[in-house]
Amino acid sequence: MAEFTDGAYSRLEDAAVTKSLLPLMLIACTQDPSVNKIPAEPAITPALVDFGELVVGDSMTVTAHLENLANAGYLTFSDPVWSEEDPAFSHGTWTGTPISGGDKGELELTYSPSAEGGNKAVLQFDTDEETMLTVSVEMIGVGVAPDIEINPEQIAYGAVEAGSSTSEMVQILALGTGDLTVNNIGIRGGDSAFSWSIRGGCAMPCVIENGGAKTLDVVFAPGDDAVHVDELFIDSTDPDEPQVAVILSGNVVTTENTPPTVEILDPTAGESFVNSTSVPITGLVYDPDELATNLTCSWFANGGRLSALNIDADGTITGSDMLPIGVSVLLTLRCTDLEGAIGEDSVNVEVADAEQPLSYTISGGDSLFDYFSIDDDITFYLNGAVLYADTNGEKDTLAPLEFDARPGDTIRIVATDQQDCAKNLTGLLLHWGTGESQPLNAEICDSSCSTDACYSGSYEGPWPNTFLDETYTISIP
Repeated sequence: MAEFTDGAYSRLEDAAVTKSLLPLMLIACTQDPSVNKIPAEPAITPALVDFGELVVGDSMTVTAHLENLANAGYLTFSDPVWSEEDPAFSHGTWTGTPISGGDKGELELTYSPSAEGGNKAVLQFDTDEETMLTVSVEMIGVGVAPDIEINPEQIAYGAVEAGSSTSEMVQILALGTGDLTVNNIGIRGGDSAFSWSIRGGCAMPCVIENGGAKTLDVVFAPGDDAVHVDELFIDSTDPDEPQVAVILSGNVVTTENTPPTVEILDPTAGESFVNSTSVPITGLVYDPDELATNLTCSWFANGGRLSALNIDADGTITGSDMLPIGVSVLLTLRCTDLEGAIGEDSVNVEVADAEQPLSYTISGGDSLFDYFSIDDDITFYLNGAVLYADTNGEKDTLAPLEFDARPGDTIRIVATDQQDCAKNLTGLLLHWGTGESQPLNAEICDSSCSTDACYSGSYEGPWPNTFLDETYTISIP
């Protein structure tokens, strides 16, 4: 029988231990290494964005965060997709950059209500293939249209001795929908004889709950016996009348008074403008009781006061200002005499957003509504793409063509004569609004048939033929 030394026994023991550990080593070598990886944890905060009440036409933006809550690893979020869409909501650009553990990215969410009522949308993000998880953010908001009403709109204090004072009340009512916020109150011309205070106090901006009211005490305390005329103006979140005013007059002797007669001369009703251009405005005022230069006159657009104006001795009132965007912007000229009597005139105009395509019309005359005739076919192209085509091979009378485009875009007109005898096309004009037009082609009328009014004897075809192929660049407005 063989004998072993101590060293031999030691080597045998080591071999036995190694043999017993071999299965565990093999398992460790063949196991999926991802079991040791810390998984990414996607999240978006906040998961619910409540914009609350927002005045129609206003916009609010908040920032949401896309996060990887894990301590390690990277996580990629897909481009956002609306799982529930509402045009009142929009989002910024998401780059999809991988987010490391514990880090986050930003995404802007915007609410812009265009009408009264509740809005809701859900924005969803998928994550990369390793996690296959989805996160989403829900957005809610309510579009409101507060309506301010003031009572009275005019205060005549009468005669007040120098050093004395008298007070009248003005009530501000919050009607419409949503709370009304009064942002500022002041005396337009800064006449120190007039002052105001809010009963019970209310710091600016002063919020008046829907259906509620605030009372102003408006004081007239002249330091002399002179005539004082000014306005108390109130700025608020009413989207239609962002500024209203109360006419104030004191130390004015009341007589048989005729209010001023006011007329807007320019612009005329229905004219169109863009918000990037200052609009010249002209009016005329007449008052049989006093000089035109003694009147207080102001221009307003949707209730908001425009910039300063000039008034001459003949009563001609001129000014120029940028107008707010709107399909129907109410432009008003209002004049007040020394006794507080008011005369005004208003017109509705359209003001387009210069950043958006404008509405154009091609017609057969000076108005937007004039039809035009073609013998036989015509095709209109906008920037190379077909806009409208009449290709039935017959003479037709066509309605005006309406479309959206931008200044600098091109219009190509191709007219063809398919049948022998007459070629004809009305002279066309491009219109923007009711105030600006651009002539296109001159009238074309020729015929090889002696019975036609346009017979010339020189028109001999051939048929079919193209008798107009011209490209025009839009230069209006």
